[in-house]
Amino acid sequence: MENTGTETILFVDDNEDIAMVAKLLLQRLGYNVVIQLSGVDALKSFKASPDKFDLVISDIGMPGMDGYNVITEIRRIRRNIPVLLCSGSDEGIVDNSVKRSSADGFLLKPFTMQEISGMARSVLDSTVH
Repeated sequence: MENTGTETILFVDDNEDIAMVAKLLLQRLGYNVVIQLSGVDALKSFKASPDKFDLVISDIGMPGMDGYNVITEIRRIRRNIPVLLCSGSDEGIVDNSVKRSSADGFLLKPFTMQEISGMARSVLDSTVH
């Protein structure tokens, strides 16, 4: 299996089913995964241990604190942490989403194991910690 890793990923999505599937996919590839079901909880988790995480993957559309705000706040704590945004919305928002947030990439849901593993590995490998 390619695109495996041992890094720790913070995965944020208000849909528990999606979060659990992503966690299982990433764990099968060797990653450690912490899931949070809200932007507020994700930020609390990140603030508690900012050096614990190697990558943050966040849904864009969440109630309360959306993915853009999650990334903005996390990057105030650790400027260079790699971040990916994901959404179930149309691909037409990809460029604007990435530019607006300074995210390192975008995943369209539903994503395959190959898509999430390839994007995660690519971003992790290209980012200087």
